[in-house]
Amino acid sequence: FPFSFYQALKTTGATTAVLTSNGQALWDHAVQVAPTLKDDRPLYWTRLRAIAALRAFAKRRTPPLSATDLAAAINQFELPSRGLDPSDGAIKFTGAPATARKVIVTGFDPFQLPDEPRQSNPSGLVALTFNKNSSSGSAQASAHIRTAVLPVRYRDFDAGLVEKAVSPNLGSIVLLMTVSQGRDFYDVERFAGKNRGHVIPDNDGSFNTGTAVGS
Repeated sequence: FPFSFYQALKTTGATTAVLTSNGQALWDHAVQVAPTLKDDRPLYWTRLRAIAALRAFAKRRTPPLSATDLAAAINQFELPSRGLDPSDGAIKFTGAPATARKVIVTGFDPFQLPDEPRQSNPSGLVALTFNKNSSSGSAQASAHIRTAVLPVRYRDFDAGLVEKAVSPNLGSIVLLMTVSQGRDFYDVERFAGKNRGHVIPDNDGSFNTGTAVGS
């Protein structure tokens, strides 16, 4: 995938269409193969390699992309690769009947991989497996599920990533569920945005540096 993505960038450029379609293709493929996997790391590693290809293209382009334009291009690719709409970062229910009961399930990227590279995050695989599933029954009684895999980066949460993803649906969904890699007990967090580690960094190598928008 990263090679074909880079070739598309060389041929057409880092256009909105190229970035969005390739991000969406990565997500769709991950959803398609999820039932055959026991690990969510392939999506994570492939996304990182694709972003590395985008960075390489931006550097070699004449003239090179500015830091601002590169950040926007990465975001345009990364959002759909996570199940999020590239225009506003929301989880969309495209294709679901207007009368259907709507369910959102979110998971997270793997983390702590520098210390344990074999460690996956089951929540990512849960999200991929349930995306676009629907329960049986009448159109009014069926539940349509949409999912997303969120990054393990404090800066994204400080920028309102979760609020952008779910807020447009809060008036119409019947269930919003977040799954994460846990420990040996069930932890219900009243203020989840404030429950940040001071010992374990996020995937950017950052520690607790702020307070999430919705906390």
